[in-house]
Amino acid sequence: MYIKDIQEIVTSPLGAEIKTEEFIKTHRAVEGYLKRLLLIGLRLKGMKYKQAQKTISNTFLKNVDLSHKCVQLIDSAKSKTFWTAHADLKILRNLFLEFSSIYRNKVEHAVIAEIRDEQLLKLLMYVNISFLSAFEKVLKAEFDKSAFSPPTEWGARRSTKTFSETEIAQLRLGSQTRPPKNPDEVINQLNQTNCYKFDV
Repeated sequence: MYIKDIQEIVTSPLGAEIKTEEFIKTHRAVEGYLKRLLLIGLRLKGMKYKQAQKTISNTFLKNVDLSHKCVQLIDSAKSKTFWTAHADLKILRNLFLEFSSIYRNKVEHAVIAEIRDEQLLKLLMYVNISFLSAFEKVLKAEFDKSAFSPPTEWGARRSTKTFSETEIAQLRLGSQTRPPKNPDEVINQLNQTNCYKFDV
Protein backbone atom coordinates (compact mmCIF):
# COMPACT_ATOMS: atom_id res chain seq x y z
CA MET A 1 0.00 0.00 0.00
CA TYR A 2 1.33 3.42 -0.93
CA ILE A 3 2.08 6.07 1.68
CA LYS A 4 -0.47 8.49 0.20
CA ASP A 5 -3.18 5.79 0.49
CA ILE A 6 -2.28 5.16 4.14
CA GLN A 7 -2.24 8.90 4.82
CA GLU A 8 -5.69 9.24 3.30
CA ILE A 9 -7.04 6.52 5.60
CA VAL A 10 -5.47 8.20 8.66
CA THR A 11 -7.03 11.55 7.86
CA SER A 12 -10.42 10.35 6.61
CA PRO A 13 -13.42 9.56 8.77
CA LEU A 14 -15.27 6.31 8.18
CA GLY A 15 -16.69 6.40 4.67
CA ALA A 16 -20.16 5.52 3.49
CA GLU A 17 -18.94 2.12 2.27
CA ILE A 18 -18.94 -0.24 5.22
CA LYS A 19 -17.84 -3.48 3.60
CA THR A 20 -15.41 -6.25 4.41
CA GLU A 21 -13.04 -5.02 1.67
CA GLU A 22 -12.90 -1.58 3.29
CA PHE A 23 -12.08 -3.14 6.66
CA ILE A 24 -9.26 -5.16 5.07
CA LYS A 25 -8.02 -1.96 3.42
CA THR A 26 -7.78 -0.21 6.80
CA HIS A 27 -5.98 -3.22 8.27
CA ARG A 28 -3.45 -3.21 5.45
CA ALA A 29 -2.97 0.50 6.06
CA VAL A 30 -1.95 -0.22 9.67
CA GLU A 31 0.53 -2.87 8.54
CA GLY A 32 1.88 -0.53 5.85
CA TYR A 33 2.20 2.25 8.41
CA LEU A 34 4.22 0.05 10.78
CA LYS A 35 6.45 -1.07 7.92
CA ARG A 36 6.99 2.58 6.97
CA LEU A 37 8.18 3.23 10.53
CA LEU A 38 10.42 0.18 10.27
CA LEU A 39 11.92 1.62 7.08
CA ILE A 40 12.60 4.91 8.87
CA GLY A 41 14.24 3.00 11.73
CA LEU A 42 16.47 1.02 9.37
CA ARG A 43 17.50 4.20 7.57
CA LEU A 44 18.36 5.77 10.95
CA LYS A 45 20.61 2.77 11.60
CA GLY A 46 22.48 3.64 8.39
CA MET A 47 20.97 1.11 6.00
CA LYS A 48 20.62 2.19 2.36
CA TYR A 49 17.06 2.96 1.27
CA LYS A 50 16.81 0.17 -1.32
CA GLN A 51 18.37 -2.39 1.01
CA ALA A 52 15.96 -1.32 3.77
CA GLN A 53 12.99 -1.83 1.41
CA LYS A 54 14.28 -5.25 0.35
CA THR A 55 15.00 -6.27 3.94
CA ILE A 56 11.46 -5.37 4.99
CA SER A 57 9.93 -7.32 2.09
CA ASN A 58 12.15 -10.36 2.82
CA THR A 59 11.50 -10.60 6.56
CA PHE A 60 8.42 -11.32 8.63
CA LEU A 61 7.57 -10.00 12.07
CA LYS A 62 4.23 -10.53 13.79
CA ASN A 63 2.42 -7.21 14.20
CA VAL A 64 3.05 -7.08 17.96
CA ASP A 65 6.80 -7.50 17.36
CA LEU A 66 6.71 -5.10 14.42
CA SER A 67 5.14 -2.37 16.58
CA HIS A 68 7.91 -2.79 19.17
CA LYS A 69 10.74 -3.09 16.64
CA CYS A 70 9.91 0.07 14.69
CA VAL A 71 9.92 2.14 17.89
CA GLN A 72 13.13 0.46 19.09
CA LEU A 73 14.95 1.21 15.83
CA ILE A 74 13.79 4.84 15.83
CA ASP A 75 14.79 5.50 19.45
CA SER A 76 16.02 2.60 21.58
CA ALA A 77 16.05 4.71 24.77
CA LYS A 78 12.38 5.72 24.44
CA SER A 79 11.32 2.25 23.31
CA LYS A 80 11.65 0.84 26.84
CA THR A 81 8.82 3.02 28.18
CA PHE A 82 7.08 4.00 24.93
CA TRP A 83 3.97 1.81 25.23
CA THR A 84 3.46 2.33 28.97
CA ALA A 85 3.91 6.09 28.59
CA HIS A 86 1.10 6.26 26.04
CA ALA A 87 -1.83 4.39 27.56
CA ASP A 88 -4.37 5.23 24.82
CA LEU A 89 -2.01 4.10 22.08
CA LYS A 90 -1.27 0.88 23.96
CA ILE A 91 -5.00 0.14 24.34
CA LEU A 92 -5.57 0.80 20.62
CA ARG A 93 -2.58 -1.36 19.65
CA ASN A 94 -3.91 -4.20 21.80
CA LEU A 95 -7.37 -3.85 20.23
CA PHE A 96 -5.75 -3.94 16.79
CA LEU A 97 -3.86 -7.12 17.72
CA GLU A 98 -6.53 -8.92 19.77
CA PHE A 99 -9.68 -7.87 17.92
CA SER A 100 -9.12 -6.47 14.45
CA SER A 101 -6.28 -8.83 13.50
CA ILE A 102 -8.35 -11.87 14.50
CA TYR A 103 -11.14 -10.87 12.10
CA ARG A 104 -8.63 -9.96 9.37
CA ASN A 105 -7.10 -13.45 9.62
CA LYS A 106 -10.53 -15.11 9.48
CA VAL A 107 -11.36 -13.21 6.27
CA GLU A 108 -7.95 -13.47 4.60
CA HIS A 109 -7.64 -17.20 5.32
CA ALA A 110 -11.20 -17.96 4.17
CA VAL A 111 -12.57 -19.01 7.55
CA ILE A 112 -15.36 -16.54 6.81
CA ALA A 113 -16.15 -15.10 3.40
CA GLU A 114 -17.27 -11.69 4.61
CA ILE A 115 -18.41 -9.85 7.70
CA ARG A 116 -22.08 -9.03 7.30
CA ASP A 117 -22.65 -7.24 10.61
CA GLU A 118 -22.31 -3.55 9.69
CA GLN A 119 -21.92 -2.43 13.32
CA LEU A 120 -19.04 -4.90 13.77
CA LEU A 121 -17.41 -3.68 10.56
CA LYS A 122 -17.69 -0.06 11.73
CA LEU A 123 -16.07 -1.01 15.03
CA LEU A 124 -13.24 -2.94 13.34
CA MET A 125 -12.52 -0.06 10.98
CA TYR A 126 -12.76 2.47 13.82
CA VAL A 127 -10.14 0.52 15.83
CA ASN A 128 -7.75 0.44 12.86
CA ILE A 129 -8.15 4.11 11.95
CA SER A 130 -7.94 5.18 15.61
CA PHE A 131 -4.71 3.21 16.08
CA LEU A 132 -3.17 4.94 13.06
CA SER A 133 -4.35 8.35 14.18
CA ALA A 134 -3.14 7.87 17.77
CA PHE A 135 0.26 6.64 16.57
CA GLU A 136 0.66 9.76 14.43
CA LYS A 137 -0.24 12.01 17.38
CA VAL A 138 2.29 10.28 19.62
CA LEU A 139 5.03 10.55 16.99
CA LYS A 140 4.34 14.28 16.67
CA ALA A 141 4.42 14.71 20.47
CA GLU A 142 7.52 12.56 21.09
CA PHE A 143 9.61 13.27 17.99
CA ASP A 144 7.92 16.19 16.23
CA LYS A 145 7.83 13.93 13.17
CA SER A 146 5.37 11.85 11.17
CA ALA A 147 5.56 8.39 9.65
CA PHE A 148 4.83 10.21 6.40
CA SER A 149 7.94 12.38 6.72
CA PRO A 150 10.95 11.31 4.64
CA PRO A 151 13.59 9.40 6.63
CA THR A 152 15.95 12.37 6.14
CA GLU A 153 13.61 14.54 8.25
CA TRP A 154 14.04 11.97 11.02
CA GLY A 155 17.82 12.39 10.77
CA ALA A 156 18.74 9.61 8.33
CA ARG A 157 21.80 10.40 6.26
CA ARG A 158 22.64 9.26 2.77
CA SER A 159 24.33 5.90 3.21
CA THR A 160 26.81 3.98 1.10
CA LYS A 161 27.01 1.07 3.53
CA THR A 162 25.54 -2.28 2.60
CA PHE A 163 24.59 -4.31 5.65
CA SER A 164 25.83 -7.90 5.68
CA GLU A 165 23.43 -10.78 6.39
CA THR A 166 25.00 -11.05 9.86
CA GLU A 167 24.35 -7.36 10.58
CA ILE A 168 20.75 -7.73 9.38
CA ALA A 169 20.31 -10.81 11.58
CA GLN A 170 21.59 -8.81 14.58
CA LEU A 171 18.72 -6.35 14.09
CA ARG A 172 16.30 -9.23 14.87
CA LEU A 173 13.77 -8.41 12.20
CA GLY A 174 12.01 -11.77 12.39
CA SER A 175 12.12 -14.75 10.10
CA GLN A 176 13.20 -14.70 6.48
CA THR A 177 10.33 -15.15 4.05
CA ARG A 178 10.75 -17.83 1.44
CA PRO A 179 11.03 -16.39 -2.06
CA PRO A 180 8.46 -17.66 -4.57
CA LYS A 181 9.47 -20.05 -7.31
CA ASN A 182 10.64 -18.52 -10.56
CA PRO A 183 7.65 -18.29 -13.00
CA ASP A 184 9.64 -20.16 -15.69
CA GLU A 185 10.21 -23.01 -13.25
CA VAL A 186 6.49 -23.06 -12.42
CA ILE A 187 5.56 -23.24 -16.11
CA ASN A 188 8.12 -26.00 -16.63
CA GLN A 189 6.65 -28.04 -13.78
CA LEU A 190 3.07 -27.45 -14.96
CA ASN A 191 4.05 -28.61 -18.42
CA GLN A 192 5.33 -31.86 -16.91
CA THR A 193 1.81 -32.71 -15.76
CA ASN A 194 -0.62 -34.68 -17.91
CA CYS A 195 -3.59 -32.32 -17.76
CA TYR A 196 -2.48 -28.92 -16.53
CA LYS A 197 -0.07 -27.61 -19.13
CA PHE A 198 0.27 -23.84 -19.21
CA ASP A 199 0.02 -22.15 -22.58
CA VAL A 200 1.44 -18.61 -22.47
